[in-house]
Amino acid sequence: MTQQLVRRREVDGRAVERVKARYEADGFEVSLGERLPPPHDDFIADAIARRSGKAILIEIQPDNIHKMKGNRLGRLAEILESDQSWQLNIDTYPVDPPPPDPSRDDIIRRIEEAKRVAGESPEASLMLIWSAVEGALLAVCRDQDLPRVRPGKPRALVHDLVIHGVLSDNQFKELDRFARIRNNIAHGLNSELPGEGQLDWLVRFALAAAEGDVATIENMAEWFIESARGTRIPSEAGHDVGDILRQRFETALEADIAEAVALIKSEQHLVGAYRDGVSSTQA
Repeated sequence: MTQQLVRRREVDGRAVERVKARYEADGFEVSLGERLPPPHDDFIADAIARRSGKAILIEIQPDNIHKMKGNRLGRLAEILESDQSWQLNIDTYPVDPPPPDPSRDDIIRRIEEAKRVAGESPEASLMLIWSAVEGALLAVCRDQDLPRVRPGKPRALVHDLVIHGVLSDNQFKELDRFARIRNNIAHGLNSELPGEGQLDWLVRFALAAAEGDVATIENMAEWFIESARGTRIPSEAGHDVGDILRQRFETALEADIAEAVALIKSEQHLVGAYRDGVSSTQA
């Protein structure tokens, strides 16, 4: 049965050249991206070094080698087990550390820059606003010790935060729509820009996320229930649960508020305690 071709990975070009130069200095002939001879011709090597009948299969990996893909590692093990003529050398290279997350001041600065250029270039303004949002979401990942996707994949970042419960499904829909527009602009495609109200929400969301105050259904309901228990509901907000949530969570989407209200009202004993407290205050 023909096995699926194990394609050559993208390897740091500088690391490849360093490895090649080192083996050549020792008298080896080095080929790059070569397919192994049958019966292993489904595998493409990073490099092969040959000298005096000796052949070395060279695997070039970043120094976080524990992340090496299992299918490639398994195929290498099969090759070495079935053909004793091959010697395997694994060369590693350092992975550049990711740049630091933007601070809240960085996020505010980007938003202010977005406001300044909005009149001249709405597209540039949107890109700056999105950079503030993405920076804030990366900081959320850091603060909650969540795995981070590679920067530059905004839709994947939003998707992962929904999976981890940091964003609601409704927030995902809004942010994913903005991320699509951002991608279109970044790749030179035409795209219908969001309205002023939508951009305003995006700005306020970025600032809230930078403060770690993302308004999801669960944290709105939790805040209300804990406040009802501790009688910390502001009396001036009125008696409507939705109005109270709107006052406390300024970036909350209406769909999320509706779901949070339904969740709160399902806790009848807590809602009843809150109403009793309001009645006593009025009396």
